[in-house]
Amino acid sequence: MTLALMAALATATPAAFAGVVPADGEVVLGPGAPAERWTVGTGGTLIVQPGAQLIDISMNGAGTLLMDGATVSSPGSFAVNVLGTATISNSSLTSTNREALRVAYSDTSPERTTVNVSGSTIRSDVNAVNMGSRTELTLSNTSVAGGNVGINSFGGRLSVLGGSRIEGVAAGIRLRVGDYSMEVPGENVIDGSTVEGLAGPAISVLGTSSGGASAETRIAVRNGSQLIGGNGNLLEVSTTGTDLPIAHFDVQSSALRGNIVVGDDGSQGHVTLSNGGSITGAFTNVTSATLDNGGHWQMSGDSSVGTLALNDGGTLALGDGGTFNTLSVDTFTGNGGTVLFNTVLGADGSSTCWAIPAAPPRWRSTTWAAPARRRWMASS
Repeated sequence: MTLALMAALATATPAAFAGVVPADGEVVLGPGAPAERWTVGTGGTLIVQPGAQLIDISMNGAGTLLMDGATVSSPGSFAVNVLGTATISNSSLTSTNREALRVAYSDTSPERTTVNVSGSTIRSDVNAVNMGSRTELTLSNTSVAGGNVGINSFGGRLSVLGGSRIEGVAAGIRLRVGDYSMEVPGENVIDGSTVEGLAGPAISVLGTSSGGASAETRIAVRNGSQLIGGNGNLLEVSTTGTDLPIAHFDVQSSALRGNIVVGDDGSQGHVTLSNGGSITGAFTNVTSATLDNGGHWQMSGDSSVGTLALNDGGTLALGDGGTFNTLSVDTFTGNGGTVLFNTVLGADGSSTCWAIPAAPPRWRSTTWAAPARRRWMASS
């Protein structure tokens, strides 16, 4: 019996011990610390030094997490669950069936949870990151990969900066709007980084039925960022409930290739291109599009826009020289921009790019350029 018991103990998997940071206390973990599950009490501080390995970290109150050069690998829970503030650098967060990083908030506290991650990797078989509406997450030079979506946001402030890469199978980033605690529009910045949906859109904006004060979100794409949709779509906007999403998509100094698709369910999508911001793709049911100075829309297929404003320095290209597309627009206003389109000399049935407004267009000093004949076709 003694030999059998000793053999069993020798082959058993070591137990996962639990460590606790007491309320308002502080714990420092070095590379020699045992792999444990850690809980941080209200006001507590956990400092994780280079080389340390942990199973998971859960913050139950407004505490502080400082992590550098560490590894957190959870087989069945959040790798890191933050409530308070966290600074994570040069670290690896992984989880199998839960989010690797959860950025939470408290219903009883007006303070935002704030997390800054740099030079790190975040991986999960499901959603890699989940963030609430009263939170702020900044990623710099960080890689995020999710088996479902890379980042699932409920309306917080998200900044993807400095060469970061976000990818997910269903979508790179999913912005869920209308959450019951969503009091102001969501703010999202993608600067010098890449967002990819491996099978779906790069970014999905989804309305719910939570009845929050706001169902609006703003997305700014800057400085050579890339959005890649595995289904060909840069942005999809739709609802699964009663909250109708309003998405503002602003592109500057970035050349994007892909489509923008807005559902005909009452959702809204507003697109602005300026300062070297361009999209080569088709717009479907887009509520409004504005092409300002340095903005360029190259249509790659038939498109529909509610209100189109072509301002000084903006360019609308209906075709690329080899394709002949139709743009349907309710209201068109030209204020000094340029329209490029293709036409073939011949009979009235010759291939031509068409722009079909529901009302007579208004323009001032708008330039129309074509390799041959110009046409503006208005619906009857």
